[in-house]
Amino acid sequence: RIGDLARAVLENSGKDVEMSIIGLRPGEKMYEELMSEEESARALETDKIFLILPYDYDRRQYQERYANTRLPEIGTYSSTGAGLMRLADIKAMLRNSAAEL
Repeated sequence: RIGDLARAVLENSGKDVEMSIIGLRPGEKMYEELMSEEESARALETDKIFLILPYDYDRRQYQERYANTRLPEIGTYSSTGAGLMRLADIKAMLRNSAAEL
């Protein structure tokens, strides 16, 4: 949940900041979609990332350039079916990510 992420960021910052919940705004949704079904049809996958190709792509051109890629095994990539992380796990992930930077 976004509230847990906000709490983790605030707690990791060490600052005393007041947080207020404002609810959904028009057009907002309760999930995040990182790759749609349509995008996955023109995507390539590496061990770390998805490459979403332009609408007018030539697959042969990209297969030569990205020889170590494969077609994605999933249709959509979204948070709708994902499990929730515990607050402690979110904090640890933030610390590890900051250390990598």
